[in-house]
Amino acid sequence: RHLDQLYKQIWKDVVKHRVLVVPSDHPAMDDVLSSPFNAVDKMLPDRTIAVDKRIVHDQRGVNALTDKELHPPAIQLKHEQIARLVLWNKARAPKVPDAALFAGDLPWDADGMEPGGKLDGPEMTVIYLVSSFGFSGSVWGKATEDFLRGHGPAQPRRDLTWSFDSRILVDDNVLVEPWVGLRPWVAGEVYEIGVKTMLGE
Repeated sequence: RHLDQLYKQIWKDVVKHRVLVVPSDHPAMDDVLSSPFNAVDKMLPDRTIAVDKRIVHDQRGVNALTDKELHPPAIQLKHEQIARLVLWNKARAPKVPDAALFAGDLPWDADGMEPGGKLDGPEMTVIYLVSSFGFSGSVWGKATEDFLRGHGPAQPRRDLTWSFDSRILVDDNVLVEPWVGLRPWVAGEVYEIGVKTMLGE
């Protein structure tokens, strides 16, 4: 049903050299295990459901063949960690409202995913060349956090003196900054520069 969006996403990743698209019957693919794509609802910051879907990998089949102890733990950000970040900012800047910029997703039910079907044409496998976001071993999520923490306001008298900070939740950035001067907007711009520097336009 959402193949159009899926193909656009794959093409975007191909252009950025993040994936290889290989015929599934290529001899070098004999030992490659694959997982099917699917699409689930995505929630916008105002809690409405987005028109576009979140593209996910159904990795239950692949995961059944591996020992979870051999992989980095899939630790997700906890609400108390965000609350701690908000309270830390409130303690350093009392009576200043926070600008909490957050984009979240609906939890998805693996059993509720639509059954896939075969399409005409050669079967292709998409090989991702980068670690996906959303687990503690994800180098790109950690790198974007560290990039932001390594920067602070250029005008500390207006925007406070301490460094910017954020957390990665699955593949979304949770940016919590006090609403002082232009601090939330500058932090957002610095984060975007870091993402584009490391991951491309």
